[in-house]
This record gives sequence, structure tokens and C-alpha cells, in this order.
Amino acid sequence: MVLAIGLGMSALFQTYPVIHLVIKYIGIAYLLYLSWLIATSSSKMEGKQTSDPLSFIQAAAFQWIILIPHYPPPSIDYRGCFPQRRL
Repeated sequence: MVLAIGLGMSALFQTYPVIHLVIKYIGIAYLLYLSWLIATSSSKMEGKQTSDPLSFIQAAAFQWIILIPHYPPPSIDYRGCFPQRRL
């Protein structure tokens, strides 16, 4: 939905609000379908080897690596690179 609004589809949704409702119900149906697949899936992994779970230190390091691109330090803040519009 965010992508559709970003691509300029908000005018379409404002003109035809039923489209938003249809997309919402399709999304609900898809989530229910996925939950049904998860609930009825087999938990046995026959013939497949599983790896050991991560240790606390490994999991913390993994989370640190994941979070770095999402929360950059203020020294590399991208907003200072673009000219600001004055209102």
C-alpha cells in the first residue's frame, strides 16, 4: 500500500475508495492463507540436518550487523546532503 501511494495511486484510491477496501480484504485473505499453511505444515524435518542454534554472542553480533544500515550514526546522516526547501 505504501508503494502504491508512493507511485501516485492515492488519487485513484481517493476517487474509488472501494479499491482500497478490496485490497485490504485480499491482504487479510492472504495472511489467513499463510497462517493456515503454517498451522498445518509438518514439523518433521526428515533427512535434513539442522545446525546448532546461535550462541548469545553470535546472536548479538548478528543483530548489530543487521541494525547498522537501518540506524546510521548522525555523522553519516543523509539529510544534510540535500538542499532544504524553505516554507
